[in-house]
Amino acid sequence: MLIIKNIISWILDPKNRSLLVAVAFLVVLFFLLYTCNRARSLQLQIENNKEEVERIVNNHEASQDTLRMYQKENGDLVGEIQGYELTVNELKGSYKNLLGDYTELKNKPPITITKVVTVIKDSIRDVNISGSGDSTGGELTFQDSTFFSEGNWRNLSGTIPYLLEGDSSNPVIPGKGSFELGQSISLSTFLTKEKETGKIMINVETPYPGVTFSNIQGASILDDDENKKMWKQARKTWGVGISVGYGFSLAATKPSPYFGVGLNYSPKWLQWGK
Repeated sequence: MLIIKNIISWILDPKNRSLLVAVAFLVVLFFLLYTCNRARSLQLQIENNKEEVERIVNNHEASQDTLRMYQKENGDLVGEIQGYELTVNELKGSYKNLLGDYTELKNKPPITITKVVTVIKDSIRDVNISGSGDSTGGELTFQDSTFFSEGNWRNLSGTIPYLLEGDSSNPVIPGKGSFELGQSISLSTFLTKEKETGKIMINVETPYPGVTFSNIQGASILDDDENKKMWKQARKTWGVGISVGYGFSLAATKPSPYFGVGLNYSPKWLQWGK
């Protein structure tokens, strides 16, 4: 009881009023800051949950989306389809088909990944053919080259041997031909994210004529904690490098410029970036 009386007396003492007001102010300020911080954390959690629900819904829509084809004013063909936004675990699990045979990407997840299947329909007409041979046979050769634009061209060449038998009802006997086809097709692939809906859209564009896209798949990989962890694990601690700088060395008693090649060690926790 004596302790309680002393506490009450100390509180009621006018000399301690300023200290009590300051303590009360600090307590109120602390609770206000705690409440604001708690409200901000809850708001961020709600926003993150909303974005996660939006991402799941968009991924489901992407699985149901179909490929759209259209031609731009400059004649380029464009294929467009909705893509995925995935975590590293999803890329390694339910969507591992996007990785295909690229097993090295399982330890170094990409930022984006796309898969494009193209179909080319082309007709080659009015090709000059030259022949050489004698009364027993010979060969026919041809070559055709077409340049469409920078990075888009086609070269076709071939040889067809034949034999001649004058006494046969079918005097020309064709042999097995050999053909060589060289093509260069430029593809521009880019992923965009719609600001309002958060949807990932994949666009593939080419100026090569006669090309259609039969299948386009792709995803943007989230830069989440799992992704950062895998990138950190992929870092190298040892390496050979070139050093250039200014400072002290074992052979010098005062600072001086230096240049050298050496073995470097950098622990993963001291490295930053990807």
